[in-house]
Amino acid sequence: MAGQAKAVLVRTAERRGIPWAATRDTILDTMGVRPAGGSRGGDDGSEQGGGGDAAAAALAAVTDPNVAYPDYYLRPFHAYPDGNLCWEAAAEAEPATLVVGVRTFPDENLSPAGAFDRLRAGVYEAVVRALDGPGGVGTARVGLVVDVGCGVGLGTVALRSHLLNHRATGAAVSSSSSSSSSASSTLPSPPDLQVVGVDLSPYMLAVATARAAAPGITYRHGRAEALPVPPGTAGVVALQFIIHEMPAAAIAASLAGAYEALAPGGVLCVLDNNPASTTLRRMPPTLYSLMKSTEPHSDEYYPFDVEAAAVAVGFGRVVTIATDHRHRTVTAVKPGLEGGV
Repeated sequence: MAGQAKAVLVRTAERRGIPWAATRDTILDTMGVRPAGGSRGGDDGSEQGGGGDAAAAALAAVTDPNVAYPDYYLRPFHAYPDGNLCWEAAAEAEPATLVVGVRTFPDENLSPAGAFDRLRAGVYEAVVRALDGPGGVGTARVGLVVDVGCGVGLGTVALRSHLLNHRATGAAVSSSSSSSSSASSTLPSPPDLQVVGVDLSPYMLAVATARAAAPGITYRHGRAEALPVPPGTAGVVALQFIIHEMPAAAIAASLAGAYEALAPGGVLCVLDNNPASTTLRRMPPTLYSLMKSTEPHSDEYYPFDVEAAAVAVGFGRVVTIATDHRHRTVTAVKPGLEGGV
């Protein structure tokens, strides 16, 4: 059944102008992996038809040998016997990400890139509102963003771009409104915006490093439950489309990990399927079964109370919005900033 679910995605992608197979094969070639099926095999990156030295080197460059994989991550999901721990999953993550957008807005004449941007824009605006709202550190003061479960980096790059654009727009407005004041010249410059993409799959990170490299972005091997950044340093921690892939205990631990990484006034952002979505609730049983076949933890995700769990680890100002008819965004602020929550 998982194979059928994937076939539906591939057909949708190709029909909507997303070259699934061509993109996959290009990425496998770029990484030095010969396109072929297969399991994870050895730890040297030589599986799936015999990845060569380039593939092994790319994998080694992003692998932290001290990272321990939780049991849930070693289960098959997304129709891959080895889950995300294989080159095939990493090579198909880009078209799989883009197909989410076009499936969300099927009746709109949007390109795959346009649908991706449409889906994410409301999410990132919710982050900005939380940052600039009561208790938030302020978008202009954010120096570090952590994108948890970054995959191949598409959302990582988009999040940084949105925050930088908002910062630039805000600075222009501020400069225009205070141009007659000499005090404006003494305002401190905002810190450089560094984004760390974190993922448990070194295969995903290797592809992200090759395909989604950008100034100000680094990719790190690590777990959501114990992020590889100094505690209390992040202005934003984002979990984009990952908690539905986790059992309930791991979701709660990931929210605690985000809380630890955030500075006071920092913002948690969770983007994922909306359990209250009428579209999802009305999904035909056959389609739901297909979806569930690739997501082994669906029965734990959908009843999980993300908002209550965020409060339980210490977050305040928890806000949930339906950012489209299928997805929700949950934001929350870490208290402790002077005059804040």
